Amino acid sequence: MVKEYMNISKERKKELLKKVIWDYNISPDLLLSILEDKQKKYSHIDRKYLINRCFNYLNWYQFVSLFDKNDLLDVLQEINVDSGKTGKKTIIGLEFAKRFLRKETLSSSR
Repeated sequence: MVKEYMNISKERKKELLKKVIWDYNISPDLLLSILEDKQKKYSHIDRKYLINRCFNYLNWYQFVSLFDKNDLLDVLQEINVDSGKTGKKTIIGLEFAKRFLRKETLSSSR
């Protein structure tokens, strides 16, 4: 099921990004360009801001579908856990995802 989400079209990515940045009048093409690091920023919206908004507004499968599998670990490092979805459960989940992507041994005790 996760594999299905990993191969979404650019159009679907733009739809998700527009859903995330609903409160600004910015084109989905520009948002995708910022997310893909082809454009550094627009006004105060840069890649880190956009990633954090995606993390806070989308469900996990929508969130990971925006990124290439190889880029996802770097993206998870960029998430500012102090903004939005904070809490012990979120931080543990992010650490689990990072360790899983790095293919580290995972503990089942949590």
